[in-house]
Amino acid sequence: MTVENFLRSRAPLSTGHAVAALLVLEDGRYIMQLRDDLPDIWYPGHWDLFGGGIDEGEDGFNVRIVATSAAR
Repeated sequence: MTVENFLRSRAPLSTGHAVAALLVLEDGRYIMQLRDDLPDIWYPGHWDLFGGGIDEGEDGFNVRIVATSAAR
């Protein structure tokens, strides 16, 4: 990650509902994603959980079920 991209990030901040999944392996290690190092996204170049915002018309419960099923 470059400090410049993090400090120059212009991604708009807004509140809303979101889901996230922390994937834990049987031996206790975590599976996470490394965000792209692009200045126009939130937290470029940082480690992050899988997930995202819930769009209009989506149901948070159904999003969690899909995430749980995909992790198996």
